[in-house]
Amino acid sequence: MRHLGKIAKWSAFFLLLFSVSAILQAQFTDGDIAGTVTDPSGAALVGATVTITNLQTGHLDRAQTDKIGYYRVHHLPPGTYQVRIEAAGFKVMVLKDVAVNPSVTTPADARVQVGTARETVEVEAGAALVQTEEARLANTITTREVENLPLNGRQVYQLVTEEPGVTATNAPVVSSVPAPTASVTFNYGFIANGSTPRGNNFVLDGTSNNNEWLGGTPLIYPSLDAIQEVQVQTLNFSAEYGRNNGAIVNVVTKSGTNQYHGDVFYSGRNTALNARNFFNNFGEKAPLRQNQFGFAFGGPIKKEKTFFFMDYEGSRLTDSLPVKVISETPYTRTQATGLAAMFFQDFPGPPCLTPPPPGSTDATCYAESPQIEPNRADQYIVRVDHHINSRNEVFARWDSTLASGDVARQELFGAGIRGFTAPFNGTFSDLATGYTHQFSNNTLNDFRFSYSLNSSHISFGMPSNTETAGILKSAGLPQSDFAWLSFDDGTIPMGGELFVPRDFVFNTFKLDDTLLHTAGRHAFKFGFEFNHIQENSNYRLTVLRSLSSAVSRPSRVNTDRCTPRPTWKRPP
Repeated sequence: MRHLGKIAKWSAFFLLLFSVSAILQAQFTDGDIAGTVTDPSGAALVGATVTITNLQTGHLDRAQTDKIGYYRVHHLPPGTYQVRIEAAGFKVMVLKDVAVNPSVTTPADARVQVGTARETVEVEAGAALVQTEEARLANTITTREVENLPLNGRQVYQLVTEEPGVTATNAPVVSSVPAPTASVTFNYGFIANGSTPRGNNFVLDGTSNNNEWLGGTPLIYPSLDAIQEVQVQTLNFSAEYGRNNGAIVNVVTKSGTNQYHGDVFYSGRNTALNARNFFNNFGEKAPLRQNQFGFAFGGPIKKEKTFFFMDYEGSRLTDSLPVKVISETPYTRTQATGLAAMFFQDFPGPPCLTPPPPGSTDATCYAESPQIEPNRADQYIVRVDHHINSRNEVFARWDSTLASGDVARQELFGAGIRGFTAPFNGTFSDLATGYTHQFSNNTLNDFRFSYSLNSSHISFGMPSNTETAGILKSAGLPQSDFAWLSFDDGTIPMGGELFVPRDFVFNTFKLDDTLLHTAGRHAFKFGFEFNHIQENSNYRLTVLRSLSSAVSRPSRVNTDRCTPRPTWKRPP
């Protein structure tokens, strides 16, 4: 019984250990090359020297085959490699153009031929038709695909919806982070194998790229010219990616190489070049002006040792969303008195689509509005990689996006049509650092630290040349003290929404470490991840007030419902 108790304790310990490793993840952005080397008879070749060369940076990794002719080299950045196999009494075997993808083990088997070391056999490596190393369902989107496939607004996460088992959501996902093609909506939300949009996990260079305010949306939208590869995992992913039950989108940014490379780009869309939307029944084409521009440049600081890469992308977008609304008629404006008269004078609705006939007493009519919004964003990326020696490597990458615009269309429930605004300003940054140490050919450790900032402010505004704005200014009150005014007949509302103005401020600190050990054909990973999420948001809680306006009695207004309300700040 005593032995059974010890067995139970040790079983519980190992179960806990592997359970923890399944919950706490550390994401590798690198891949492996593994294979078996045999002689012409098919017998294992023991002690063969395998040299793996990164064709972009010239970095070398070496290994030897074991007693079953097997070798495996870890921690290879995505790219193209050459595998050179040497053994006494055999010709040198060279496998050319071996592609390595993030978190994937690339097979590179070889059958060497009898001969001398002066003889070389070169073989063009082809992509493996079947992944025999693991059971994950994953696909890698290459640099060529990222650069050449048509993407609206150069937004890379559109490509995820092309993967098997991934379905785009029917509506945009609300976000606190602006995308290149929208202000605070993520238009390319998706569902993977029936999970919810919040079940997706976004990874950038091995660290979390999740928008912690809501989830299911990324924090950083990296520029296409800065992306090396994108890997999408949808099923059977390993414990290191066990945070979510949906898809895992792993984006790896480019690093410098031994050669200087750069590019300059421009992408533009304009109303003059567009056809009218089939569903736009208002006659005129919806306004759209989109300009995206930037550059990327990278190369060696010291060849085969230290490399840099930088990228800048600017976006200037003015778009619209035509909508049919209910507006007040000229009769309503002339009959209003007091505050109602002032409000209708300062913030009139759009004109009626069909002008009312003379003498009409109709209070409302149908109107249309283009809902035009201007937005801009500037993104900066800098990355440095350094090979200290054959067993030690470090990297650091800084990414920052500065965004601004008007998000009244998303935030004010139609009040923007009357001239009210919701100015938006945000800073979205991410710092990722990593240190990899190889203890031996079979054991290495990967340590990563990252910090991300999600800081955005949405304020409230109104036309400054109005009588209402002058009264608030003379009283020493901010424009945000203009309360929310709604009409019971569906007429376009006035004022600000419940949480406008507001501040979203999230600081996320992350530590993760992964120890990898290879024993024969088996690879074991042990690791942990620590996240500290600090929220310093400030929400203005204003209870929704209503301006009750009877259609038949437009002069009756509840003025006591226009008082300012207190603010509330989320405790740290």
